Order: sequence, then C-alpha cells, then structure tokens
Amino acid sequence: MSLKTFHVLFICVAVLLCWGFAYWCIAADAAAGNACYGAGGPVAFLCGLGLILYGFKFLQRMRSMNIR
Repeated sequence: MSLKTFHVLFICVAVLLCWGFAYWCIAADAAAGNACYGAGGPVAFLCGLGLILYGFKFLQRMRSMNIR
C-alpha cells in the first residue's frame, strides 16, 4: 500500500470517527442535557467536513505533482 493510499484511507476513517463522535454527542445531549455535549456535536461535525476538504486538497496536490 502506497503512502498516498494510506493517507486517503486514514482521512476517511478520521471523518467517520468525527461524525460518529458528533452523533454520540448529540444523542448524549438529548439524554443528559449537558451543554458540553451540545457544543461538541457541531464542532466534531465541522471537523469532519474540514477533513473532507483537506482530503480533496491533498488529492489535487498529488495529481498536480503526478504522484500515483
């Protein structure tokens, strides 16, 4: 497995973990009513979106450098 493939796979797993954590925070906020959970959910979701943007930028950079 190339380093590029590993990097893209790692980003995908990180996005899934961020969104899973966001879901857990929102569910915990509904159950417990703790403000920290309510704030953590949207922040984790935005981090997942940021990782997706980073992944696209990474792939564009690799294509421009002709790295397969």
